[in-house]
Amino acid sequence: MKRLILTTLIFCGLCTSASAQYDFIHHIYDYIGNTDMYSLNQEEGRSYFIPESSISLNGNWKFCFGSVPEEIPDTFFQPSFNDRQWSNIDVPSNWEMQGFGDKQFRNVAAPFKTKFYPQIDKDNNPT
Repeated sequence: MKRLILTTLIFCGLCTSASAQYDFIHHIYDYIGNTDMYSLNQEEGRSYFIPESSISLNGNWKFCFGSVPEEIPDTFFQPSFNDRQWSNIDVPSNWEMQGFGDKQFRNVAAPFKTKFYPQIDKDNNPT
């Protein structure tokens, strides 16, 4: 009996919620076709937590690009590593916008075949 009452209350709540949104749903194409309507009832973006002390990672960074991971030097992380031959890139950014690799849009199919997990091309895996 308790289960029936709970189910009925949930169903009534969903129906009430759906009827409150009916006007929006009824005019959905007015919103979809309007390019000025992209953030209706959306909160302004903000950072939830900013620590008292933080380090900015913005700036000019040394950068080594390889078409496969094996092209990256094994000891690049050591303080004594000589990175003078490496390029510089601005951070924040991404390497494709600074002339490295191929520019790819992510709203199209993945650039590799997929099954249950990505089948990464071992001859073309930008790193």
